[in-house]
Amino acid sequence: MTPLVRLQGVRKRFGAVQALDGADFEVAAGEVHGLLGENGAGKTTLMNVLSGLYRPDAGQVEVDGTPVVIRGPQDAVRLGIGMVHQHFELVRHFTALENVVLGREGGFLLDRRALRADVESLMERVGLSVPLDRPVRELPVGVQQKVEILKALYRGARLLVLDEPTTLLTPQEVDALFSTLRSLVERGLGVVLITHKIQEVLRACDRITVMRRGRRVATVARAQADAARLVEWMVGGAPPGPAAKEPARGGAALLDLVDVQVVDSRGVVQLDGCTLQVRTGEIVGVAGVSGNGQTALAGVVAGALAPSGGEIRIRGEPVRSHGVGPRIQRGVLWIPEDRVREGVLPRMTVAENVVLGRHRALFPPLRYDPRRVRSLGEAAVETFRVVCPGPDAPAGLLSGGNLQKLLAARVFAHAQAGGVHLLVAQNPTRGLDVPSTEFLHAQLVRFCQQGGGVLLISEDLDELQKLSDRIVVLYRGRVVAEFTRAQFDPYAIGRAMAGVEVAR
Repeated sequence: MTPLVRLQGVRKRFGAVQALDGADFEVAAGEVHGLLGENGAGKTTLMNVLSGLYRPDAGQVEVDGTPVVIRGPQDAVRLGIGMVHQHFELVRHFTALENVVLGREGGFLLDRRALRADVESLMERVGLSVPLDRPVRELPVGVQQKVEILKALYRGARLLVLDEPTTLLTPQEVDALFSTLRSLVERGLGVVLITHKIQEVLRACDRITVMRRGRRVATVARAQADAARLVEWMVGGAPPGPAAKEPARGGAALLDLVDVQVVDSRGVVQLDGCTLQVRTGEIVGVAGVSGNGQTALAGVVAGALAPSGGEIRIRGEPVRSHGVGPRIQRGVLWIPEDRVREGVLPRMTVAENVVLGRHRALFPPLRYDPRRVRSLGEAAVETFRVVCPGPDAPAGLLSGGNLQKLLAARVFAHAQAGGVHLLVAQNPTRGLDVPSTEFLHAQLVRFCQQGGGVLLISEDLDELQKLSDRIVVLYRGRVVAEFTRAQFDPYAIGRAMAGVEVAR
């Protein structure tokens, strides 16, 4: 049977980085095809070539067995290729209906009744329903995703590409998405599911293609795949062992937040009476759909934000001064989400970024020692396998994943030097490959075993359940639920994330 779409020998280079190195891929009508690989494997780049966002340096694209040239997104749409990106491309103050028909309204004078009838007919045919008259900003993330899918189908998509579609969804919304995809392929569409989550492809896909370093490593039917083999193909070796953490035994309080408020410069409430505690030896996970106060929580604990109200206590002592520097002096370190704006100084060297934050403690005034800085940088680069030209290279040259490793290397180098009691880790493994993720998990566990505590803020519920002693759920800036390890249930946590159920 002729594939719906086939890509052969696709190459794409960005400067010195060979993102695609002769990649091959094909998808048939009537299947969900998982495109699996670590961050940086080339998955999204390959699909961006297919959707017209990138032009390949070499290679061939076929649709229905016929070679085609895709010069831009309009060509892809004309060929029936639709892509739903990880971060939705919706106009938030437009209604769902306006977003679906945007760009295909049909002329200067709009026939709203006819457009609405067309979209309602489409929803009935494909089994998708969204409130057409509500502004997108008022819709849950899972419903916004349905709007994106409807938008692609309204443009005539026969192949639907979804890039990391479950990142922002609750478990219930993931179930609904996979049900929708199955319904679409039963109607003859092809679906590509881009992900780095092995359990998702084993659950939802008919075939699975694994990419590594810009090339296709394997394509296999789901029935012939298992998690261990997929990991081995992804990383090029045996899968790493998981981090093991003994349950915390209720040590002394390291962090107390009591009714903390944060209001931003626009007057928008980011934290609304947030109360939580982290004790010695604990990893306390923070779950929540993105945008429910996680960034404000990390910032206020790390000192980057001053609270508008409430009380913060570190090791039992009320906090009177704010700022990242004073927090470091109190033994609080931070792995921030925005590794460029808040994480590194790109013009400084890798080694200088490693010592940043403790340079005053390392070097008395006027006694800066560049050789010692370089030595510390070399050790951190080697331990955390930071891929870079060397410790003297500017940090701005590093890729996103290696910047993330650099941030972790700095934090744990500080912790190893002593005097660090609390880590605030905000999406600490974003952009990391499987071995690096497992290594960082092991570092977090070891830090707790040595008497520290971790506030782990993550959008990856699997990561939270794996590492945490307790999970608290943030919803609209408040802690609305708390689960001990014995109570971990992804669906119960998901209900709390959606604001449906409050549990204590």
